[in-house]
Amino acid sequence: MICDNFNSRALMFAGLFAAFAAFFGIISSSSSVSKYSSELSARDEAKYGTLVAKLDSPLVVGDNICYMAIGYMEESKMQLLLPASLTLIPLNAREEMFGLKSKRTQQDDHMYPILLSFCHGKDIHDIFSEVNVPEQEEIMIVIPALYKNKSSGNTHVCSFLPVLYLDSILGVLGGVVSYGMRKQYHPSSGIGGWFEVAEEKNDNKMWHIKNVIHSNFTHQPSSKQMAQLPKFFSAVFRLPFITVSYFGKYFSYHAEIQTKTIHKAVAKDLSWIYKGAAVTTAINSVYVEYTFAMSDALNAEEVLK
Repeated sequence: MICDNFNSRALMFAGLFAAFAAFFGIISSSSSVSKYSSELSARDEAKYGTLVAKLDSPLVVGDNICYMAIGYMEESKMQLLLPASLTLIPLNAREEMFGLKSKRTQQDDHMYPILLSFCHGKDIHDIFSEVNVPEQEEIMIVIPALYKNKSSGNTHVCSFLPVLYLDSILGVLGGVVSYGMRKQYHPSSGIGGWFEVAEEKNDNKMWHIKNVIHSNFTHQPSSKQMAQLPKFFSAVFRLPFITVSYFGKYFSYHAEIQTKTIHKAVAKDLSWIYKGAAVTTAINSVYVEYTFAMSDALNAEEVLK
């Protein structure tokens, strides 16, 4: 059982980055959607061109090697994690959207699904400078939810990111400045360190951040590949992402991914507690390698009307 008590050092780093961004007026910008007009380099065009072409305002591309799992949390506690403009998706609607069928017991009906993603990222860069950030470990939590636009009153299904954990200071800085994300920096120093990652051969990997989160996955590289991601995972990535900055501002962006390898995996041990709510059950785990492209993060009130 792991606890997220907003480690003071992590908050200190995130706060400094948020202050830096606010000083330069980056996070507080309210730009509207604009079509991308520049040309990609030959390298990026060959690798990411198809994905970038699907986005209105592409900004970042890269490659991830990930373990993903569906975690479950009590619905009443999950709602407490959401900011004011977000609510949970009703049971019948989310079963249809994500292909998740409960056992139709009262206990199961009150458990809410979220995506937990544990990734090693490389070749990550913005499409303008093409300067890669150092390879990084990133843990991403995604909660499918309903976003209500305060101005229009319209509701949109989205993927909400309450927090991300990284061992890359540049990755945190880029996320806070460019996307308003609540990223936390946890330096990596191997086993016994603050952000621990252990890998045995090519079929087992463990992530552990003291007092935050723990996971241990295995997969069989020689097993038959899956043709596509399970419906829940692919649906979550297709939805617009919503983030809320450290200053309470809502941002939205889109992501496109192209999977290269997908295998079934097993989460031998996984737990996360956030603000007193627990995730200790994981199902439908997968190992996936994919390329991705992300759009610029824009004012959610303007792009999700």
